[in-house]
Amino acid sequence: MRFSAGGVFVINAQSAKGLEFDVVMLADIHCYRCRPEDQNQLDDMKRRFYVMVSRAREQVVLLRQADRPCPVEVILPTDQAILRRWR
Repeated sequence: MRFSAGGVFVINAQSAKGLEFDVVMLADIHCYRCRPEDQNQLDDMKRRFYVMVSRAREQVVLLRQADRPCPVEVILPTDQAILRRWR
């Protein structure tokens, strides 16, 4: 792939390591499973999401199904200056 050509690239988290993009979109975050009481599982999810969101230079967009609970919310910042939500 020629990333310098621009466009939309759909890749998995493992393929994104070491790359950077202007905008990173993470789809279906409601599908991730995590039990907040399981610290090892919670730490693992934090590491995986760090790798994915740290690929963005400017913006991260998290997409989830509106009517489903989202286990990922336990690791998201709560400060509205950092996290802006559209409903």
